[in-house]
Amino acid sequence: MPDQPPAPASTLEDHQELLLSWASTANTLDEFPLAEQLLAAAETEETPGIALHRARLLAYQGRHAEALALLPDIDVKGVVSRGPETVADLVALAATAGLGDDAALAALVRAGTVVRGPIGITHLYLLGAAAESRGRFDLADAAWQELGRTDAPRTQLSVGRLVVARVAGRGDEAQEAFAAVLDAGQAVIREWPTPDDDLWLARDSADRVAARGDALGAALLVRMVSRLAPGTTALAALLPEHPLHVRRLRYWLVPILVWPLALALAVVTVAMMWHPALLLLAAVLMLGATFVRLPSVVGASDADEHVWRSLGAAPAELENNHVAFRRGATRFALVGTGLVGAGVGTVAGGLLMESTTVDEAQPTAMALVWMLLVVAGAVGGAVLGWRLRLRMRARVHAERRAADLAREAAALKDCRCWKQSSLRSISADAYERQHLQPATVDLPALPVHEAHALECPLTGVRWLSTRTRPDAAGLLLRGTSPRPPEEEQGAEPDQGTGMYL
Repeated sequence: MPDQPPAPASTLEDHQELLLSWASTANTLDEFPLAEQLLAAAETEETPGIALHRARLLAYQGRHAEALALLPDIDVKGVVSRGPETVADLVALAATAGLGDDAALAALVRAGTVVRGPIGITHLYLLGAAAESRGRFDLADAAWQELGRTDAPRTQLSVGRLVVARVAGRGDEAQEAFAAVLDAGQAVIREWPTPDDDLWLARDSADRVAARGDALGAALLVRMVSRLAPGTTALAALLPEHPLHVRRLRYWLVPILVWPLALALAVVTVAMMWHPALLLLAAVLMLGATFVRLPSVVGASDADEHVWRSLGAAPAELENNHVAFRRGATRFALVGTGLVGAGVGTVAGGLLMESTTVDEAQPTAMALVWMLLVVAGAVGGAVLGWRLRLRMRARVHAERRAADLAREAAALKDCRCWKQSSLRSISADAYERQHLQPATVDLPALPVHEAHALECPLTGVRWLSTRTRPDAAGLLLRGTSPRPPEEEQGAEPDQGTGMYL
């Protein structure tokens, strides 16, 4: 950004208020490492309460020993016996549970029967983090799913934990497993920012599923997300990270065996002038073999095999935030293009036979060539139809994204400081580019890839612009406006007009 003239030095109180405001917004977005560092930078001897909030944020991150070190006055054994009475008790109990204390974990679970409202939401975050640290994923999933049923704001972190729980608990029934992976994929592509701008949610969710020993679930998740967002080229980088091992020969074994037999039956029928019904039988055999597959995914259950095969169906376009997989419609479309290709092969074979006399070639050989043209035309038509469908869906996705970018850019030209506490992704980039200007603020060391301060030219409100990782979407956090200069000591107060105009 261009150099700007330095702004007047802010007072200590003003700088502290600014950091606390940014920390509060980061906490709302579940950006816990950023919020904790901002609180640490704002902490002074006059702000003893900040230590509790830092401990809470550290516990949310699974850094339980650091959290407990900030609460030295809490008698954890007493809290375990009597139950938590304050937020500090609850945080210390969760940190102790996360460090391996079974009694503390039991007390933390029991605390869920008495906490309500915002403290109840805090309890669910603490319980989820402590259970994850202990490897109690059943308990952690239950906590995150309960959090999803509260009025807590949806964030990338909370949605990601729900995605992991949904995939990990997909079960052994085919339709339920497919519905679970589909729901998880929908949650990923609907969350803001989308995979077009930030792959963190998709990658982190898949990594967490794989860390539980469910590599197949992680592979199915990333492939489902890729299928639901066909125009997102960045998703291709996730596929090699979570490979799916398919035995291709086994997958195509039935067509490989049946198609030659059916073709031979058709050729012999034509050559020997057998009953024409045998040609119909050959066609039925070839068509049936096209859709018959043997289990092919290494290590997959029947349910997971069904999920993988269902990924071959094309999802309908996103309408009203709903995605419907239309497997029958997709097969019908491919059969239609295959029949068109078979028709082209039939015409080509007929023209070839008309232009070739029987003396020049044996009827059996000509019939074989004709059938090969028909089969090649059918396969080519189906493949071409599939490719065209993928290309059309990718183009629709690109057009929608271009429209979203244009709409966001137009909507964010005016001041939003009075109504937005944060902005992400293309919204953050558009607002920073079109409305904000650099501000001179001393920023502490933050656990992010880049960070700089901005301010609104209209209201003076200062924003923190940051990217938490090199490949992360932009994030804007609204802060405070500068404090007005204090009146000089000893100056006579302005008598004004007695508050009357």
